[in-house]
Amino acid sequence: MFGIVSTISSLEKIFKSSSRWKEIILTSDCQVFVYKDKQIDDQFTILLSESGRLFVRPEIENFPSVEIIKKYSCCAFLMDIDSHMASCLQEQYGIICQPVDELDDRIITCVDPDHFELMFKDCGYNWDRVLAGLTEPRMPSNCLFINDRYLFANDKFEDGNTRTPGLDNLESIIDALLPKTFNDNPEGPEYFPYQILITYQVDYEKQKLNTEQLDERYKKVASKVNKLKKSISRNYKITFEVIGLDSNNDFFTETHNRRIYSNYFTICCDHKIAAFNFNTSTCTQTIEILKLYSKLHKEKSDQPVKGHSSFLSKYTESIKRWMDISRINSYKFSKNGNCKQVIHYIENRLVDPNISTNVR
Repeated sequence: MFGIVSTISSLEKIFKSSSRWKEIILTSDCQVFVYKDKQIDDQFTILLSESGRLFVRPEIENFPSVEIIKKYSCCAFLMDIDSHMASCLQEQYGIICQPVDELDDRIITCVDPDHFELMFKDCGYNWDRVLAGLTEPRMPSNCLFINDRYLFANDKFEDGNTRTPGLDNLESIIDALLPKTFNDNPEGPEYFPYQILITYQVDYEKQKLNTEQLDERYKKVASKVNKLKKSISRNYKITFEVIGLDSNNDFFTETHNRRIYSNYFTICCDHKIAAFNFNTSTCTQTIEILKLYSKLHKEKSDQPVKGHSSFLSKYTESIKRWMDISRINSYKFSKNGNCKQVIHYIENRLVDPNISTNVR
């Protein structure tokens, strides 16, 4: 989950600055991972340590190695580096990376536009327009998690039928949000792809389809999703993971929350993610675009990071339970269209159960 990666000396510079990063670090529950390049003697750093939110990590000395970026890929890197290197790392790996001498909190606090009240059949709206607050300028991102139980409910995948509103909206979303370039070393041993996870309800037609038919339909969904790689045409690797939950699954009630999560933002739809048909809205609903601290200026408002962390933590714990063989009939899992993959090998950085909890 979200945290800060820095050094003791850089952290002290932040505490002496007027940047709102100082407020984010001191007033939120985010964890702070540091390389101890000097003794701790600053009052705020001591306070942070006493609160149990400061973690000394010797390996951070190796920053900007890919392994460090990979391990803390959902954190913000606030380091004593030059602006050119910070900009390059940010673009290449989809991470927030800033020099401590040139801090700018707007990257995680400001979104414009951030709120849409859409009426059924409103014209002139699409995902490109709605997501402009995250793409102009582009928000760093290296992973997505899309959660909507009815995402594919109206899609028809039978031969000869091309009605796919859920798939079409999914394509529009990822085409808008995914960077044009990402990680320029696709053959390197430490390379990691952009990751996308989709969760939906697999048995919404349970009264009509038997188990074999449900399996076949899930396979079609997984295959169609994986083929989006070709249509969005990126020159880097993308990992698609698709989880279809049975209505008896222990996490099923949470799929009612239509959300799109990335490492630094959340997109909230109060009705459905399949929100558009070309440039026309398909329903009446509110869509909110929230960076993790986009409500920092509101004194009595919880920051979006709270809901972001809570939901993803719950989902991670659920995945750990699903690894028990007795739970296998409550979900279906695929990776890159391969339905024979097992959930033990899920990779998405937002919910990977193999990542230590003290990096969440």
